[in-house]
Amino acid sequence: MAADKKQNRKSPSEETIKALGNSIDECWNELNNLPQKEFPPVQVGEIISSTWNNASGKESETIQPVGEVIQEQPCDDLDSILGKSINQSMKEAKNKPVPTILWGDDGNGNGLWYENELAVLFGRTNTGKSIYAVQIAEHITKNLNKGVLYIDLEMSMKQFQQRYTSKDSRLHVWSELLKRPEMEKVEWALDNPEKCLKLLRKMLDTLSIKILILDNLTFLVNNGGMKPEDVKLICSKLCEWAKEGYSILVINHTPKIPPFTPLDLNHCLGSSMLTNFVQSVFAIGTSSKNPSSERYVKQLKSRNGKIVWDESHVLPYTIDKTVDPTMLQFIQPGKSKQNVSSPNPVQTARESDLLQNANNLLLKEIRRYHEQGLSNRQIAEELNISPTTVGNKLRQIQATSNEEGDNQDA
Repeated sequence: MAADKKQNRKSPSEETIKALGNSIDECWNELNNLPQKEFPPVQVGEIISSTWNNASGKESETIQPVGEVIQEQPCDDLDSILGKSINQSMKEAKNKPVPTILWGDDGNGNGLWYENELAVLFGRTNTGKSIYAVQIAEHITKNLNKGVLYIDLEMSMKQFQQRYTSKDSRLHVWSELLKRPEMEKVEWALDNPEKCLKLLRKMLDTLSIKILILDNLTFLVNNGGMKPEDVKLICSKLCEWAKEGYSILVINHTPKIPPFTPLDLNHCLGSSMLTNFVQSVFAIGTSSKNPSSERYVKQLKSRNGKIVWDESHVLPYTIDKTVDPTMLQFIQPGKSKQNVSSPNPVQTARESDLLQNANNLLLKEIRRYHEQGLSNRQIAEELNISPTTVGNKLRQIQATSNEEGDNQDA
């Protein structure tokens, strides 16, 4: 019966909607014209606090009495802040230590990631972001002797073990300062950004670790998709942690862009909000010379130093296990077993030189998948591009084939 009544309801007419809008406007105007009144301090009798059950991951509410009055808190040290001249403040800042470069040191005080920073590393799918991030963690723990909490939300421990095992079954030996908890055991906290952030902070404090690598950001948002409100919540909280002395590297994806596209800040998923929060941003691109194993790293933002690894000086790498059979890693040309873990680059290249044959390679890949019978949408998913781009490229391939056929007939 209730369903029948709901179906029989009529939509309001335009006149009704207009009249309702006018009524709301009148009420709002009357409210604005009311005389202002100062209210006394409010006595709060109780508040609701949240406690977490680590076993179930459920939140319970308890009522706690509060016998205090909410008052405006005076700023006791306002005079000390306003009383300083800019020259005095600069002298005091000069005596503070320069942030330590955690990765990407150019030898002149510039780097890709510094201590007490929130940084982002992003790239397309299957570019080796996790491999590069683990390599950074390896350097920090072994060479800088600092603890790192590596949160891997994508790979299981078995997958991780297989990646870092040699063909003769030798396991890679890690520093005891590197902690990688099995996040599968706390899945109850992974579907909610607030729960996950609370869990991460508790882990850091329990381990007394100040460096966090989060792989990756998309697993911290609701429904597996990036939402502006989620990004704002996560990044604002991580920024607070950085101000408290924590160093955080967040791994992030790119939206669907054509392969071998020159990288910029707009390619970072959620870039409109995310890159405004962070202090450093660097990205991984794929070289068109050998897409299966050759990569490069490009610096896109740095607040603590100069941008030195720009489009004219990207860092070329090859991903393999030639230096260490147990360690899949990014290896620069000229690197040896003695210095492969060093963040100091040996060679640079122009990004345009590494992407020279990009369009031809993309056409080749699209043609190959098309001949296998894949639809435009399936090809788009394989290459992480849009179906529209696939359609445009297929028309380009067809036009080229028609031209070649006409030339042969002539």
